[in-house]
Parts: sequence; C-alpha cells; structure tokens
Amino acid sequence: GEGSIDSSSVMGKGVGAVASLCRDLGVPCLGMGGVLGRSPRIKREFTAVHQIVGTVADETTAFARPKESLASLAESVAASWRS
Repeated sequence: GEGSIDSSSVMGKGVGAVASLCRDLGVPCLGMGGVLGRSPRIKREFTAVHQIVGTVADETTAFARPKESLASLAESVAASWRS
C-alpha cells in the first residue's frame, strides 16, 4: 500500500518494481493506497488497484487512521477475490 498510487509509483519506486516483476512472472499484483492517480501506466502494471478514499473511508478518516483504513480496504478486496 501507498499513500497515493500514481505515475511516480511505477517509475523506480519499490511498489512499481514489485508490480513490474509480478507482471513479468504472470503473478497477480494488487495495488492499494489512499488515493489513485489517473496514469494509464498504473493500470498496465497492476492487476487491479484500489483506493481507500471513497471506498472504505472518507479522506479525513483515511489520513487520521491509515492503518485501520488500509486493513479495511484489504479485507474488502480479499473478500471480492474469494468470491
């Protein structure tokens, strides 16, 4: 997870390197962050991306309680992958 998954996330950061490696190996890679950028490259690098703000929490709550907000998002995403 990251605070923001945006174009800089896939340009040399660890998150982008992991996503690229997963893509190259054919392994699903889910990106989760506070908010998502609109770069088309994000959608190419990750199998799916999900954001906290507007999904499981509002912006104020997401920034005040990032750990809990990310855990809630991860639970929600995991449930959708199981079904």
